[in-house]
Amino acid sequence: MYFEDLWELPPKRLTQNLTDELEANFFNRCPPEHRPLTFVEPERQSTDTKDSSSAKNGGKADDPQDRSSAEAKPYDSSLAKALLYTFRWSIITSGILKLFAGTKYALLCVPFF
Repeated sequence: MYFEDLWELPPKRLTQNLTDELEANFFNRCPPEHRPLTFVEPERQSTDTKDSSSAKNGGKADDPQDRSSAEAKPYDSSLAKALLYTFRWSIITSGILKLFAGTKYALLCVPFF
């Protein structure tokens, strides 16, 4: 086997990049308090500083609508949904091709290719 025999994948298909994307998609589905420090949103850190500054201003929040919209986001911590979200186009494409290959209509298209 020679070095030229091995294919080089595009950067977005490398294992490290796919793992980073899957990890980010999974931790976006987890509640912020269950995420590692590398996945804590900068918005959350800035709202914490706003909360401390609003406590100094008599306990009034700057914008209560922002807080209610952030708290309303449901977190399900689903790894299966994160996998589906990460690889959705690959799964859909392979499913359509598998469905098409299993039908008798695939035999009709063979002469055209």
